[in-house]
Amino acid sequence: MCKMTDKDILDRIASIVGYGNVRTEKLASGNHKTIYVWDIGGIDKVVPVLEAVRPYMGIRRGKKIDEMLKLAPTLRRTGQRDNEGRPYHFLNTKTNEEVQGMNYHKFCKERNLSPIGFWRIRSGRQETYKGWTNVS
Repeated sequence: MCKMTDKDILDRIASIVGYGNVRTEKLASGNHKTIYVWDIGGIDKVVPVLEAVRPYMGIRRGKKIDEMLKLAPTLRRTGQRDNEGRPYHFLNTKTNEEVQGMNYHKFCKERNLSPIGFWRIRSGRQETYKGWTNVS
């Protein structure tokens, strides 16, 4: 993902690379310029782009790219971290059911729930998801 206020630049990058979508990001207030976002997709598409632009970056951005490239092998093809072994602790406020475990993706699959919804409550981006809340 790349964010900036110059849509024409992102459109040009997307056409050169050959994939990705440019979209508008919701603004916090009306006093700011519109922010455009280029979403590439999965990690399998991100790594080649990072490797291609790395030689043209300065020291600061080059270090950031190096950090991302080191992290890349730990990411799933969807671009999400592998959550095997990460503890979770959720409470269903509707039924008072409390669950704890080490793989919330498996928990979600067993109950036909979205892992994205649980990621949002774990990260604090959302307070509840279908009655579930994060305890830890």
